[in-house]
This record gives sequence, C-alpha cells and structure tokens, in this order.
Amino acid sequence: MFLFIMQSFRREKDHNLKQQLKSMLTPMNISAVLMIIMLATGWKFTGAPLQFLSSLANCVVPTSMLIIGCLLSGSPLIDVLKKPILYLITLLRCLVMPLIAAVILRFTGWDRTTCLCIVMVLGCSVATVISIFGVRYDRSPEMASKSVLQSNLLLPVTMPLMMFIAERIL
Repeated sequence: MFLFIMQSFRREKDHNLKQQLKSMLTPMNISAVLMIIMLATGWKFTGAPLQFLSSLANCVVPTSMLIIGCLLSGSPLIDVLKKPILYLITLLRCLVMPLIAAVILRFTGWDRTTCLCIVMVLGCSVATVISIFGVRYDRSPEMASKSVLQSNLLLPVTMPLMMFIAERIL
C-alpha cells in the first residue's frame, strides 16, 4: 500500500491515467501483489525456489547496512545526536506509531501475543526503505540515514518502553 501511495507523489502533469497505471507495474509492486495472493491462497515455495528466495532475503539486512554506512560515511556520529528533528522522528517512528497500532489492534479481537508481535515489529527500524527512498527521490538521503541510525541507537530504550505501554494497552 505504501508503494502505491508513493507512486501518486511522482505524478507528472503531462501523464494520463493509463501512463500512471503502466508506471505502477514495477517489480516491487508485482511482487507485493503476488505475496498477497500467496498469503490468501496458502501457496508456498518449496525446493530450489525456496532456497533461492531465502538466500536473497538473507542479503537484505547486510545490504541495507552497507547503504546506510555509505550515506553516513561523510558525517560525524555526534551530528546524529545534535539534531532535535531526529528525536521527533524517532519518537514518532518508534513509540507513537506502534502505540497507535496497539490501540487499533485492541479492537480486532486477535490473539494478544500476535498483536504484541505486530506492535514490536512496527517499533523496529526500517532502514532499507527509508534510505533507498531518500536516495531515489532525492529527499535528503543523509538525513534519512541519520534518522535510522538514531532510532537504532535509541532502540534499547524505546523498544522496552513501547512494549511496556503496549502490554498495558492490549
């Protein structure tokens, strides 16, 4: 869903609806639709395709750390802790948004453990997406990487606090 919304920000005035729909046929969007179909039908990969996809998935975190490292290589680490806007981003990303999700999940009737797992995942950093979109759309990639770094540095404080509050909500 996030990718579809991001696509709408890229609209150019001379494109018509048909061109906009055609531009949404990206490998990322196609794989997202296939994933939803697989979740709905219960179909799973086996054998060689499963091993290939597992190996590919294992490369995601190291690759995202390389991207962030390259983007941060020219800035001093202390700059990350001096920018007040980064604290606001961390507060919203690691505490406020997961707790809003906890309030919403409370009314779903789902198992408490499942809801807590969802809230915990929402409180974690999304390094790859933030950094790559910062670079891709030329929207301050260094600031995006700094916000990821700061949220990772503050994670030992924000995660237990967020989970403590989420357990009370759920």
